[in-house]
Amino acid sequence: MSTSRTKVLDYPSTEIVLLKFADGSIGKVSCCLECNMPYVCNVEVLGTKGCFRNNQFAGDLFKGQTGFATVPTIMPDSSDVHHHPFAGEVDEFITALNEHRRPLPDVEDAAETIEICLAAEISARERRPVALPL
Repeated sequence: MSTSRTKVLDYPSTEIVLLKFADGSIGKVSCCLECNMPYVCNVEVLGTKGCFRNNQFAGDLFKGQTGFATVPTIMPDSSDVHHHPFAGEVDEFITALNEHRRPLPDVEDAAETIEICLAAEISARERRPVALPL
């Protein structure tokens, strides 16, 4: 008797997008919506002088560093969202409105994000690189 929970989905459950920016730098964004694992919200920023991986840092900042330094903080690693950054995002939005400035991120950032997502879908479907703007 099999205990497999294999489903057929109407959408791709895993997406990986490689981005090449005008200055030559490279970015990668990935998302997996269908997996059997605890809730995680991983963030990695990798650079030539160091990197962040969630709440850990490694790089040129500390001479002699041989491993990751851990920054003590509350991580968004639970689906109980009371410690997620939503309150700060709402505060930024309200402050920006009160100060008559654009919030960060703003609607233009959102539109660019959607354009990147659409370009990634076109790239996957047509199996070719897609340049922006569309």
